[in-house]
Amino acid sequence: MTPTNSLNASDDRRCCVIADDARLIRKQLGQWMEEQGFAVVYAACGATALRAVRQNAPDIVITDIDMPHLSGLNLIHALRSDPDPKIANVPVIVSSSLRDSSIDRILSRFGSSVFLAKPVKKKRFQDCVDKMLSGDGSVRTDKRQRALETVSKRFQEIASQIGQRCRTMKCESSAMWPGGL
Repeated sequence: MTPTNSLNASDDRRCCVIADDARLIRKQLGQWMEEQGFAVVYAACGATALRAVRQNAPDIVITDIDMPHLSGLNLIHALRSDPDPKIANVPVIVSSSLRDSSIDRILSRFGSSVFLAKPVKKKRFQDCVDKMLSGDGSVRTDKRQRALETVSKRFQEIASQIGQRCRTMKCESSAMWPGGL
């Protein structure tokens, strides 16, 4: 898959990458970002989003969690591991219908900036983007809402897979470099 975008060679707008396997959600979030003056690059999966981020070095990334080929958690892990500091430090907003009472903690561990539960309201979304790009890290998920939400089995599976891969990579690194990295 290749990313689709609203960028052109002479574009000097801020850039964002939106990764979601639901086309309607990608388009809705993209429209809201364009209203805020962003050029938008669309990706239907995490793997396409990763390529788009490396090609465009966006100002912000918005991603779903449960996507084909590369999950949102895998995408965040790859971004945070990238040798390019602009990519490794790009703000990431996770917008997903997968809900978990400990989602902030898990996403924080992976390096996500903030979580917005779907369906996302336009004002909340745009306020969040503004705060993220102004350096205000105070954006948080409503704790009362989180407490009422049930644990998503799929989210737990994805987080478990990522955790296992990280542990495996650490073991392989230790075997290759006995003194550590």
